[in-house]
Amino acid sequence: MIYRETYTLSNGNTIPKIALGTWQTSDEDAERVVKYALDIGYLHIDTAIAYGNEVGVGKGLKASGKKRDSYFVTSKLPRDKVL
Repeated sequence: MIYRETYTLSNGNTIPKIALGTWQTSDEDAERVVKYALDIGYLHIDTAIAYGNEVGVGKGLKASGKKRDSYFVTSKLPRDKVL
């Protein structure tokens, strides 16, 4: 399955090539969508502060019951938030 393919990072860890994108997912829907994605085998969730759905994404991660070290979460910060 393609969502099981990985990239090898410079530190030797691997990260799944395919992630569930949460752009345009409302905070209200994010909990259900993220939990479902992890339940069906996704191991990588992509989000950003600009999406405004951090609470729902976090609730979905928690509701999945998966251990934190079993999946990846990637995020982006707006340029004005970077030091």
